[in-house]
Amino acid sequence: YSEYGMQLNLLEKYNIPSNSVVNKDYKFLNGDICDFRSNNIQVINHYRGVSKTIKNGKTIYVSKIHINGYLKIGEYNTEIKAAIAYNKAVDILKKHVNINYRINYPEISPKEYAEIYSEINISNKIYKYCN
Repeated sequence: YSEYGMQLNLLEKYNIPSNSVVNKDYKFLNGDICDFRSNNIQVINHYRGVSKTIKNGKTIYVSKIHINGYLKIGEYNTEIKAAIAYNKAVDILKKHVNINYRINYPEISPKEYAEIYSEINISNKIYKYCN
């Protein structure tokens, strides 16, 4: 699939991250995995490193990053906070580890993004991995 000179994965046409897993991150409503009509695809997890979960009857969003196995970044009450936490973990790891992860682009204003980014807490495991 090519758009404006960029080569993209077919899933990215539907704003589904390229490393997404069917029935975990997105699903085909009619069960046909070859039916890529937009009204047949339901996106469950919109951002890289973020998964939606139910814990004690409440919906939470768990953010993880893969470095020699998965490291849990944290649990957040909104999908956007979890996506920004993933981005923050990527920024921290880039300074210490040679990684090339794609980041998330939530549809919020730069000011909102900066506020959430500065206030968001991430797991100490990320900092320990850097040392």
